[in-house]
Amino acid sequence: MSTITGPGIKEGQESSGGIRMRAGNLSLLYENGSIRYISAGKSEIIRMIYFAVRDNEWITIPPAIWDEVIEQLDDSFTIRYNCRFKSDKIDFEASCKIAGNSGNSLTLQIKGKAIRTFEKNRIGFCVLHPIEGTAGQPCTIINTRGSSDFNFFPCYISPHQLFTDIKSMQWDNGVIKCRLDFTGDAFETEDQRNWTDASYKTYSTPLGKPFPVTLSKGEDLFQKVTFQAGK
Repeated sequence: MSTITGPGIKEGQESSGGIRMRAGNLSLLYENGSIRYISAGKSEIIRMIYFAVRDNEWITIPPAIWDEVIEQLDDSFTIRYNCRFKSDKIDFEASCKIAGNSGNSLTLQIKGKAIRTFEKNRIGFCVLHPIEGTAGQPCTIINTRGSSDFNFFPCYISPHQLFTDIKSMQWDNGVIKCRLDFTGDAFETEDQRNWTDASYKTYSTPLGKPFPVTLSKGEDLFQKVTFQAGK
């Protein structure tokens, strides 16, 4: 097992990144608190999973990361770090854990707290799905009430949310079966090709809910995303 302990990182700096990792038969890249290019063999399954904090004008606040610890085996890993999202409008601090195991699964979770009262449009995980290998594939959505709906990732650009009120989603990219489970908020999926990006994005909080939302000083937030491939 290799262990990498990152130095303290001052606000405004990025953590060192770009580390290749494996979780069973999955390969991916860890970089600056996020994971990218999750693949099974030559087939890309997920483009990126990251945690986003956006203020009441939709400005994305980059994190300052410190106490970054990476433990890596041949087919599994664990990453832990602390981070702070701070601007003239936002001040949010969190601890994050990312784990990949030999059973082809990934878990990302974050526990955070508002350092002061502020308004936010979004605080939560985002998942980017690549267009290639995903477009046209069937997808089953399990909503927060426990019922399911069968649908497809569209081949043509959709101007509206593809899937809403997501608790879990299951799909087949033509090579391997995939499942995402979300804890801490309801999620929905939009077509990023509307903004010239080559991906679909699954995110929280749904845009149908009023925003901005006031997060009071000391208020806690917890979210978890679990990805499973091959079952």
